[in-house]
Amino acid sequence: MSTLNWGMIEDGGAFESLMHAILYNDDPGIILFGRLGKDAGQDARSADGLVVCQAKYSQSMTMDYAVKQAIKELETIKKYRQPEHNNYQYWQNVHRWVLVANFRINPNDDTKWQTKVVPAFKGEGLTAEYWGKEILEAKLASHPHIRDVFFAGENRVLVGLKEAHELLIKECIGSDSLEKPLIGRKAEMQAICDFAKSTDKSLLPVVGSGGSGKSRLLYESLVILSMDGWRVFWALPETIARSSSWFHLLNGSRKTCVAIDNPDDPGLLGAVIEQLQAVERRSWKVIVACRSEKAKMLQRFRNNCQVADLLRLGSLDEPGSKQLLKALLWNQRKEAWLHNIYTYTHGFPGWLCLVAQLTNRKGLPTLPERVDEVASIYLDSCLQSIDTHQRDTV
Repeated sequence: MSTLNWGMIEDGGAFESLMHAILYNDDPGIILFGRLGKDAGQDARSADGLVVCQAKYSQSMTMDYAVKQAIKELETIKKYRQPEHNNYQYWQNVHRWVLVANFRINPNDDTKWQTKVVPAFKGEGLTAEYWGKEILEAKLASHPHIRDVFFAGENRVLVGLKEAHELLIKECIGSDSLEKPLIGRKAEMQAICDFAKSTDKSLLPVVGSGGSGKSRLLYESLVILSMDGWRVFWALPETIARSSSWFHLLNGSRKTCVAIDNPDDPGLLGAVIEQLQAVERRSWKVIVACRSEKAKMLQRFRNNCQVADLLRLGSLDEPGSKQLLKALLWNQRKEAWLHNIYTYTHGFPGWLCLVAQLTNRKGLPTLPERVDEVASIYLDSCLQSIDTHQRDTV
């Protein structure tokens, strides 16, 4: 009988992060993915491209459900393995597919897999395996440091891309905005890629006002780096500031990038820089985003040889502003209107997003005199969507 409380894994993001941690400790060369809907049907792929792992999580996961998911995945995989498909390059050499799911094996469950899933995948030239809770628990017995982070109540300090995606959705204005292309930050993305390639700098500070797009830039940077073979993590500033051993899970020379978004503790950066000095972490990179009013905490490190020049985020230019508005609006607007909004917001991404959301809701027939009044209108529109009895409490 398991001693692990699987109720502590509350969603698919946490389950995928658990899988990633186990896979990486078994094979430091494995390539880990995690962007929702953008992973070509792969949550992890071996360095030689022969093995693919896919995580599936459900609070009521059973073998029967896992079998259905596997057959459904196979239909997509068949398309990906066609030479004319864009994802063919990721699937052409795959020989083994592993479904990692949070179910426990009951009598006759393995027979269901062997009779329904294995032959179907064999027809596509693939072997199909599954890892349920029993296999995961056996692997965790060999990796107690991972087990303690996920099941022993230790504060987690690093999460993967999928969990980072879910965290950002809760914070951003318009949950679908994360699925839109990153607009108007080509130069900044290039600066981050140049930083990643540098051999003498380990920490890149990014500074901008609230709503300038720092979090989105950090997230997209991790996505790009992960596709280039980097191991990437999103830090939770509140817990990482209290941890002196956050880096232990990451020991190894593989190129690794950690994003820290808007930390409050000035001492955190000093601790991070100190840890980056270790020989086994010389290839690591850390990107730290701070609001402009918190930028003072960076001043003490400006002459540190490991710290790159500050990357400052400003407003978008007019073409970028119009492109962002067009991506966010449900209906097309005339160029004169787009120009007016750019002039009104000065191209600041946060205000552009607010205006777009209100326009989609038909909640902004006319622009108020001052741009910051848009926030009040947006707040009122949110309150109006709440049940009358709960509105005062909210």
